[in-house]
Amino acid sequence: MNFYSAIVTYKAMSLPFGCDEDRKLTYTPSSEEEKRSFNTKLRNMNGIFSNKDGHEDPFSLLVYSARAEELKVVFSVDLNKYSMKNFKKKITGYLTEHFDVDDISFSEVREITVHEFNIMINKAPFYELLNSSYDTISELGTDYFNERAFSIKEKLMDGKKWNLSKAKEEATKILADKSLVEEIERIYSDRNEKKYYGNPVHYKVSASNMDSANGMVDVLVNALRSNNRLLGNRVNKIYEITEGCYDEDEFVHTVDHAQGGVVVIDMSGTEEDHGSYASAYHEVIHFFDKQIEKYQVNTLFIFVELTENPGFSKALMSTIQEDVDIVELREGTVNRDLAADFIKKQMKEKGMKVTDADIDVALPDKQLFSVGEAYSTINKIYKDSLKKMHYLAYEKVNYYDVKEKKCEIEPYKELMGMIGLTEVKKTVNDILNSAKVRKIRSEMGMDNYKPSMHMIFTGNPGTAKTTVARLLADILYKEEVMDGNRFVECGRADLVGKYVGWTAKTVRAKFREAKGGILFIDEAYALVDDSNSFGDEAINTIVQEMENHRDDVIVIFAGYPEKMKAFLDKNEGLRSRIAFHIDFPDYKAEELGQILDLMAGKKGYSLADGASDKCMEIFRNASQKKEFGNGRFVRTLLEQTEMAQAGRIMAENAGKTIDREALKVLKAEDFEVNAGKVGKDEKKIGFGV
Repeated sequence: MNFYSAIVTYKAMSLPFGCDEDRKLTYTPSSEEEKRSFNTKLRNMNGIFSNKDGHEDPFSLLVYSARAEELKVVFSVDLNKYSMKNFKKKITGYLTEHFDVDDISFSEVREITVHEFNIMINKAPFYELLNSSYDTISELGTDYFNERAFSIKEKLMDGKKWNLSKAKEEATKILADKSLVEEIERIYSDRNEKKYYGNPVHYKVSASNMDSANGMVDVLVNALRSNNRLLGNRVNKIYEITEGCYDEDEFVHTVDHAQGGVVVIDMSGTEEDHGSYASAYHEVIHFFDKQIEKYQVNTLFIFVELTENPGFSKALMSTIQEDVDIVELREGTVNRDLAADFIKKQMKEKGMKVTDADIDVALPDKQLFSVGEAYSTINKIYKDSLKKMHYLAYEKVNYYDVKEKKCEIEPYKELMGMIGLTEVKKTVNDILNSAKVRKIRSEMGMDNYKPSMHMIFTGNPGTAKTTVARLLADILYKEEVMDGNRFVECGRADLVGKYVGWTAKTVRAKFREAKGGILFIDEAYALVDDSNSFGDEAINTIVQEMENHRDDVIVIFAGYPEKMKAFLDKNEGLRSRIAFHIDFPDYKAEELGQILDLMAGKKGYSLADGASDKCMEIFRNASQKKEFGNGRFVRTLLEQTEMAQAGRIMAENAGKTIDREALKVLKAEDFEVNAGKVGKDEKKIGFGV
């Protein structure tokens, strides 16, 4: 759907006195009655052509300002179903049929954004040409700019035609990767018809920041428009997508009105907590998948993945790839000299001078740069230039860049340094040794059959099953056992669909998302559910996909020991495909003490004399209770102890300066907290006789 503004002019016929006043489309400026009649006729016309039920043709039109023999209008046309010529013919026919006018013409026709369209409609009530602009905009479905579940921006491309040489030149200017250049060559290929029939493919743009992604999108869209692969110049960008965007009419209207054009979906999501599972956007993804499948022929989708903040991209792309053909376009990587030249040109366009010394200081000390890094450098230089050249009072004002300190411990060392887990560590070493031997056999030309590596982790809560699985994904990637460093965590809610036909498709999408890494299915026994067949369908599909992806996905099932037995008995093929069964035993009291020392040390605490003995008493009592929480119990105990320590310190130092060393010490009395009572004999509370 394309949106336009235009001016419609006409000549009012000179008719004898006493002619039909209803056919008169003009007025005497001095006559308020004639002006009201004139407005009423146009208001009726607006009622017909701005209402979906007013006519059968795929267009809308509204007069938002008028004077005798000149109407200012906005209109939308589905050019895939209705030509501009037919639209003008329809409006001309209506005017000549209902009014005594001739010499009708359209001038100053220009494409506009939907936001501009709404602004002009809002003017109509002021000129008494519309009763309610709010109702009209709602009826047309263009009221999606204040939606809280997502945000939207529109951009109009200039519409200039590019030939192949120009398109490649523009790609070179943004330091395009060969994936974009190759796609440009496909777009301009003589094997394609230069006419719009729909979208044979859609696109995923991977970039390190949005500046780089926007440059790629602009070149791509201009190339497509130049080859008549799009019907208009409007690009819609949907961003800041929240977890609540799963049943939004406004999203559907956006995609629907973009038919013949482009919808760019920024998959970064929002900065809010996305939940404990990797697919917290579960319902959003299913909703998007449904709309994309419905509109993919006539609405072009460009999915943007920012490598530093991928958001829900892996889950969405894994889901839609079953029904949609995707071409992946990556940002370019260039050497230092090309990056410097790019920065100079961009700064020149901004009207800023930059020296080689400025660039040398701003660029990180390395030789290869992504385009996104070049854009980040441009933004930094530009900001500094503002202070040096235009706002000198701020020249010495700086800011502090607080960076999160990343853990430099290698995942293998971290695993081997964990308390207990003897069997787990042995199994990891066996896997790594086996991979090294297979590599040697391959180099010698010997048989190199890769065995199944699917696993099952059994153990009570808090025994580090998830932590070990995450570390294992890193270890296998760094040791080149797996191709990708992917860890996809999910549960029943992420695998079992709500409706018929969803489950198998959802499970297959999870396997695609985890390709090259580990698919961790927590509380896998929850899939065994007699309430409906969806759980069985999920298990059957998992078994099938385990075989289909035996070389590129490791599945780890996790859960309580007793319940996992029922899960394995559910499908005969499931047990036979699991190569490693690793049990995570409950921690002993001594091990819990070591875990506490480790946790407390990381937070800068030390235990005073007597505190260690107090903790060992607590751990011995707790470990006698079934499912006491293991490592989670230690974490809870420490958190409650920290609060108790804070209360003690404030009471002991009321009105005094608190000593730094006092903040580091946890005393035995600080451990007199609720968590420390687990496992103790507690008096029964109730009525006695």
